Order: sequence, then structure tokens, then C-alpha cells
Amino acid sequence: MDRNKLLNEFIKLNRSYFSPQPFVFSAVAIFISQFVMAKDWIHSKIGNFNYFGYFVTILILLVGLNLIINSHVFSFRKITTVTSLDTCLYGAIWVLITNAFLFWYQGINNKLFLCFQIGIIIILIGYECYRLYKFSKVKNIENELLNLNQLLNANDISVNEKFPIIVDERAVDYDLFDRDAVKNELLNAIKCFSSSHSYIVGLVGKWGSGKTTILNLAKKEVQKTHFSEDSQENRIVFINALGSNNTDFNLWLFGSQEAMIKGMYETLLSGMGVKYNWAFNNKTLENVAKVVSGIPKVGYMVGSTLPIDSASYVDVVKLKNRLTNYIRSTGRHYVMCVEDLDRADDDQVVLFLKLINTVFDLPCLTYVLLYDKERLDKILKHTQKMNILYSNKVINQEITIPTMLDREKCWECLHNLLELYGISQ
Repeated sequence: MDRNKLLNEFIKLNRSYFSPQPFVFSAVAIFISQFVMAKDWIHSKIGNFNYFGYFVTILILLVGLNLIINSHVFSFRKITTVTSLDTCLYGAIWVLITNAFLFWYQGINNKLFLCFQIGIIIILIGYECYRLYKFSKVKNIENELLNLNQLLNANDISVNEKFPIIVDERAVDYDLFDRDAVKNELLNAIKCFSSSHSYIVGLVGKWGSGKTTILNLAKKEVQKTHFSEDSQENRIVFINALGSNNTDFNLWLFGSQEAMIKGMYETLLSGMGVKYNWAFNNKTLENVAKVVSGIPKVGYMVGSTLPIDSASYVDVVKLKNRLTNYIRSTGRHYVMCVEDLDRADDDQVVLFLKLINTVFDLPCLTYVLLYDKERLDKILKHTQKMNILYSNKVINQEITIPTMLDREKCWECLHNLLELYGISQ
């Protein structure tokens, strides 16, 4: 048994339970239980029916059991980590323990009832301890994929002879081809910002050319550098996707204009350290989306012939002013990275370019967009909503990833791969 893993799972269980919703449900359950007992509703008499309270209690238990069965929460027992099932059982333990203590403290001498509660508590604690014990026994799955760096240094790895050797093609945080010049150019671009508008950088390259790798290296360089408190570099903050510490903003997650606008707004707030979200109503989102979708092909301002009322435009101005004030109040420089811009839907790409050029054109904010130039131009060429030259107007600086290969390193990787398969010299 891994004691550290057991402790980590227990900490995870406590965090999941003491989040607002489960804890509030437990508090309400304790309050209702104590209120019912204080009123002695269990012995209430309705007409000639002396056991109405017991009848209602049994009925509530049956309804609760029905909800549990239909929610399929017990299907989570097959998963060897903290799940909704564990949170539910842990909450039930706390509710039962608290009620049992309060009944005893109030002098309720129904020993059968107390013994029943204690029995349920022991069963639930035993079952939850058993689950946590199982979690601690689960072994971490070893990585069966090799990256190019491992393949280049094949002496440091071992492979499973039962399975084929597969090379992981996802982005990494190292560069085999020594493209420091490109990384430094991107690093300098990331450090650029304007006190009145956003600064938009395009990292351009074909699929598989290493755009994400170069971006990861630049991020790593920024994050590991330690400057004085008042230096510009120390104020750089990367804005990640909601609920993540290292994932960039992803256009694929949003299926509507309103969802993308709300997602970008909440992502910016989260990046600035604001721990709550403004509750935008649907009307506000519709108004902002209406203005953005109505922006003409060649400029910023909304044309007078477009069917947009003044209230819609006021909502856009309010949203932009609010974010501008928030950003300036922090005294920091924010960077939002968007990978695979050209691989999103055409409408998503068009909307996003409009958003960062209008509503989310904000001070001290740098956007880093990763895309294939040909693919992006193709999207803009085939859409009727935007001029093909619009990207040149929006993007302030483009950095191109050169297509380059170190033939010696490529040959060494292939050579090591053959040797791992047991092929002789």
C-alpha cells in the first residue's frame, strides 16, 4: 500500500466534499432532520392514522433510494479514484455522525434508533476505507509511447517486446532542431504589449512543424526567469483555459457565438485571478453577439444600415470597459495563447478574429495565435463574412516556423528504432 497515495486520495475526498454544493446539501439535511425531531413529527397523528410520521419517513427513504438508483451513482464504484459516489457516501457519514451526536446530546433515548444509525455509520466508514485502500493499491500505468528525444537517446529506455514501438507525436517542451532564433523572436514578441490595445502575434507553420513546441519553450523561458518585482517580465501572466494550469484557450469547446463570448470573458477573469463569474443573462449575450456578427468586412465600426439597436452596442461598450478597467487595475501583462486556430470551424475562426479586434481588443493583453497560413487564408477566402485581407489587419506580427530537419538526428532516430526492434547493424 502506498501511504502517500492513500493520503492524497483522502485529501482529494475532503476537497470534493467541502466544496459548496455537497457541503450545503449536508447542512440542509442535518437541519431538516433536527427540525423534524424537534417538532416530534415522527409521532404525528393524522385523523385516525397514528403512524403518519413513520409513513412519511419510509416514503422519503424510498424516494431517495429511487433517486440514487436512477442516478446510477453506484456505477462509479468501478473507478479507482475519488468520484461522486465517494463524495455522496462521505457526506452521508458526516450527516449521520452529526445527527447521532445531536440526538444523544438532546437526551433522545431511542436506543434502537441510535444503534441503527451507528451501524449504518460503521458500514459506510468501512466501505469508504476499503475504497481508499483499493485506490492506494492501483499502480500507475507506464507510458508505452516514446518521444523523439527518447528515441534519439535509445540507451536510456526499455521497450515492451509484446507491443509495437509507437512514437508520440504530441507537442513537447524540447527542440531537437535547435531553433533558438525562432524561440527568441517569439519570446520578444510575447513581451510586447500596448497600454491601449491588444497586441496580436501569429506563429505560422505547417501541421507538425513544431509550433506548439516552440510556444512551450518560450513559455518555459518566461516562467523560469526571475526578475525584480517592478520589471516588465515579472508581470507576464499566461491565461489558461478554465480549470487548467497549462492548457491554452480552445475554440473547439464552443458551439455558439454566445458560448464563445462568455467563455472568453470567464477565461480572462480567471486569468486575472477573479474567482467568480459575472452572471450575464441571455439577452446581454445575444446583444453582444449581434453586434459582433454584424461588424462589416473592412472595419471596426458598425454600419448604420445594420439592424442593431443602441442597447446592443451599449452592452458591447460596457463589457469592453469593464475588462479594460480590470486589466489596468492589476498592473500586469497578460498573454492568451490559442492553438490550432485554423483547425476550428470556419465560423468560429471568423468570430474569434472579430472578437479580438473589437470586444476583446484590450490593453496589456497579447494574443499568440498558432495556425497554418494557407489554411487560414482559405477559410477567409470561402467565407462571405470577412475580407481575405482581414487577418493582415488584425495580426500585428507573424513569426514563421522554418521547415528544417537535421538529417543526422533523423537518421539516428531511425537507426535506434530499428535496433529496438532487434534488427542488426
